[in-house]
Parts: sequence; C-alpha cells; structure tokens
Amino acid sequence: DDPAITAILPRCFSDVNCKAGELTGICQNPGLLNAACSFTEPSKINLFVINVKNCVTCDSEAVVNLLRKRFSGLTVKILNYPGQAAQQMIDDLGLQVLPAYIFPKSIQEEDNFYNLKDDLQLVKDFYVFKPQASGVSYFLKQEAKPGNFDLFFSIFEKDAGLLLTTLKEFKPSLHFLATQKPEGFEAKYGTPEVEEYLRAVCVEEYYPQKFLDYLICRSKNISSSYWEDCLSQPEYLKIKNCARTPEAADLLRENISLNEKLKIASGPSYLLENQEIFSSRGVPVEELRKILKQKKIRPE
Repeated sequence: DDPAITAILPRCFSDVNCKAGELTGICQNPGLLNAACSFTEPSKINLFVINVKNCVTCDSEAVVNLLRKRFSGLTVKILNYPGQAAQQMIDDLGLQVLPAYIFPKSIQEEDNFYNLKDDLQLVKDFYVFKPQASGVSYFLKQEAKPGNFDLFFSIFEKDAGLLLTTLKEFKPSLHFLATQKPEGFEAKYGTPEVEEYLRAVCVEEYYPQKFLDYLICRSKNISSSYWEDCLSQPEYLKIKNCARTPEAADLLRENISLNEKLKIASGPSYLLENQEIFSSRGVPVEELRKILKQKKIRPE
C-alpha cells in the first residue's frame, strides 16, 4: 500500500482490479504500464415484487438484497396485493403463491442471468422466480379462514414439547409430518414415528379433549415405548385397537392431506387463516405469540 510503489504499478492486472463502488469495469492492457479500467453504467433492470399488503410474516427483503448484489442496475417496483396492478400480473402469469419476483424477459441478455437461470421460469414475456427458490409466504388459491391456525410438526423433534406447550392456548389444528406411499406411510424418524402418529390420530378421534395433552406427555419421552402411560387403561386399550386398523390409516391420511396439498414437508411450519405460512428454527416463544396476536388468533 506504499503510495510510491503503487504509483509505478499498472492500474490493473485483471477485471478483478476494476471496481468502483457498485461498478465493475474491464481491465484494458492488463499488467502493462498503460493499463486502464474502463467503466460502463450497469444496465437498468426492472424487478417487480408482488407482496401481500397485510401479511405479517411476508419478507421479500432478503431476496431483493441478494438480487441487488447480482444486478447493480436493479430497479425494484413493489406491487401490493390486493391491488389492481398486482392482480393483473397475478392473473396474466397464473401465479399461485406470494411473494413473487418477476423480471422482464430482457434479463436473459445480462451476464449474470445464467447464474440464476435454473431458479427462474419463463412465463409469457417474463421470468418468474420459482417458489422453491425464493420461498413461499402466502397461498393465493386458498380460501381465507379468519382465526384458523394450523401447525405442521414432528413430535420426534427435540423442541416438540416446548412448541406444543407454547401454542396450546391458541388451539392449533395439528398436522403430522408424514407422507403417504403406495406401501403405507413414511416419516423422518421411520416406523416408530409413523406408529406414534397412528396412535395419536386415534386419540384425536376418540378422546379429542385429551389429544394435545397426550402429545405433550409423549414429547417428554418420545423414545420410550410406554406410550400407554399418557392415557388411562380404558383409553389405552381403545387406542391400541384403533391404531392397528384401517381406520387409523384413514385418519392419518386425512390429517396429512393439507400437508400434501400445500407441499409442506418440514417444520415447524405455521399456516395462518389458511393462507399465510411461515416456519421457524426452534421455538421463538415471544415472536410466535406476537405474530399470532397480530393475526388476531386469540388464546382461549
């Protein structure tokens, strides 16, 4: 960094040396004494972001910031839903979920386009970010159900007990993270998890008032095979018989039907009013309570 030495060195040795703020230049005559950086203004690129006006958990900022780093000439235009401009673009492009990130087709002329190509889908004259790449916060095609609260989770995760205890007062509808296969059901923790769910849906069917307490009890020692300790003897015998019948499979199939419809495969995930969805790492107790109260999902 000695100014005397810097003064006699070439201006640049490669394009990497040609940066000025957000501008990236081209090194001409690299490594020579007459080397120089040539800068051009970045192309102006429009990005349309459709977000939900009253969505508590919809956050488009992280994706937009990532795209600003890729395209220095990015101009972001926010379209709020519901709204006429947002609705027209939703209809024209057949969008199913929000937020949506939409580029004009001309982005394919940019150098960085090919770094994003696999995450984009061409729809008419626009490139739309695939939901699996940008994330989903809102289901446009789901009917709004004010006050509804659905929780998608695995009882085998270490924080399941804290999660259920925290949310108990909000009376969530519970959905287990299992999937249906031709040969039966699958879950992350294998057969023990599937068998636990078959018993649990029977508890919900025959002893709904004890369903959540049963799950909280099991979560305290989920690796134990003594699940009957969480029920009285008459209840235990009823559930044992139910869990081994086709009825239990039908009940579990019904329990996970919303998971499959919305393609929810991990958790904990939270569906508010049948439209707004978000996930969490661990159990951020106060944050969850704040979100639920903002959505007017009141504790009982």
